[in-house]
Amino acid sequence: MCYHDGVRCPDMLHRLRRPTLIGLATALAFALGCGPAGNTGPDLAAPVVGEGPGTTGNDPAELPPIGEGDPQAEQCLAGVRGQLGSGSTTLGDCRLGGLGACETRCRQGELRSCRDLARAMAAELGDDGCATKIWELTCDRGEPTACMDLAAHLSARGTGAGDRDRAKRALERSCDVGWGAGCTALGRFLLVNAAGPSDRGLALKMLEKACDRDHAPGCALAAQRLSQSRRQPDQVRSVARYRRACKLGHDRSCVSLATALQSGSGVRADPVKAKELLEEVCDRDDANDQGLACMSLASRERARAQGARTRLRDELEARACTKGHLDACPHVVAAYYHAGRFVEAVALATPLTAKRPEDGRLRFALGMSLYNLGRFVEAETHLAELCRLDPKSIRAQLWLYAARMRAGHDGKAGLRQALPNLDRSRWPAPVAQFFLGRIGEAGLLAKARDPHHQIELERRCEAYFYIAQQHLIAGRKRQAEARLEQALDTGATSLVEYRSAKAQRAELSTIPR
Repeated sequence: MCYHDGVRCPDMLHRLRRPTLIGLATALAFALGCGPAGNTGPDLAAPVVGEGPGTTGNDPAELPPIGEGDPQAEQCLAGVRGQLGSGSTTLGDCRLGGLGACETRCRQGELRSCRDLARAMAAELGDDGCATKIWELTCDRGEPTACMDLAAHLSARGTGAGDRDRAKRALERSCDVGWGAGCTALGRFLLVNAAGPSDRGLALKMLEKACDRDHAPGCALAAQRLSQSRRQPDQVRSVARYRRACKLGHDRSCVSLATALQSGSGVRADPVKAKELLEEVCDRDDANDQGLACMSLASRERARAQGARTRLRDELEARACTKGHLDACPHVVAAYYHAGRFVEAVALATPLTAKRPEDGRLRFALGMSLYNLGRFVEAETHLAELCRLDPKSIRAQLWLYAARMRAGHDGKAGLRQALPNLDRSRWPAPVAQFFLGRIGEAGLLAKARDPHHQIELERRCEAYFYIAQQHLIAGRKRQAEARLEQALDTGATSLVEYRSAKAQRAELSTIPR
């Protein structure tokens, strides 16, 4: 099932199964704001497109044949019969009867079948004119999903102001018949195509009408628009709309309501209730907030712990990531890396880098996890990207050098090229001099000295680790093992180098002597 912003995408997307239907289905989805998660903001919550009022209870005896007296409609329906002669009998749903059943039921006045027939005309037959005509006739009779289909089709076609006006009239009709989703779609349309304040004011009116008809996305969008106002009455109305959307099952609105309760914006502050709301949404596996509640709780835990990692924070971020909050996932990767769970870090971070190629946290955690797993060629790729993202980072250049050398490549040329851009007066710049053979082990350890005992311990940990890398590059495993032990003896557990030393020491201990 397709969801966006906690709202079910148009049923049409699931009814139309053939590859040739993808174009129309995609056009409908995006025209109504039901594209992939992340393509629209919180003010574009998509309306549900399903079986609106009047689509299942039509009495054909009470309705004249659709299109009667309309030459174009008659020609279109006759053309459908012609398609049956060519052996095509599967177009359209129409209670599994195919194209022939759609045409027969539509002629009898069953509006849902007319809607399905128009969909088949557009998607499978490629007949834009006939699809538009049948949609218009069906919409005129008050079938709201046909109005929505027509508006989406006209908006996607976008041939000019005429199509926009026709799309607007179709959405007005879907709202006029009392369908909340139609009012939400009309409000969205007015916002996207707003010619001025009057259109935006009317859009808000339509969204609030949708909310009054219990359409949760309309409530959410109205609340979001009202929250942008500085007027206190609008802030109060915003909270009321978020509250209604939350009760109707729009979980992202529950998070917004919790935010208002926490800050006291438009409502009396109630931090306890705010936390309860977030916990309720976060704890539900079927919540449609894309992990926003869990991430909000994680941010609160981070503030409480003054930025320190805690078990609760790690758990909340992991749940947020699992539920689809992409901003939480790099935190989870980092937590895996810090815990020495390198395989899990790689499994989570690898697909994420395709979606967030410029995220330095991901590149670091992925590159160093791969390095600690001995997958040096792969580590080199991600550490090179990290250096591109942060060209002045000395440590990134040192890690890249080590990965390249251990992969059997030349790491010195790149390090020499990067050296002029680095601050060579600061630690750990002397490590670069050591890697390039300009100072020895004793010289490096001498440069690690510092009047502050803790700082010197941390520098010595790094120095021992990098000396060990040089031994590993040269194949001197016994000497490397001794230096890794010295790095661990410093107890500088917060350092990247300490964690890598621990992983490498464990790996070396399994190698037969």
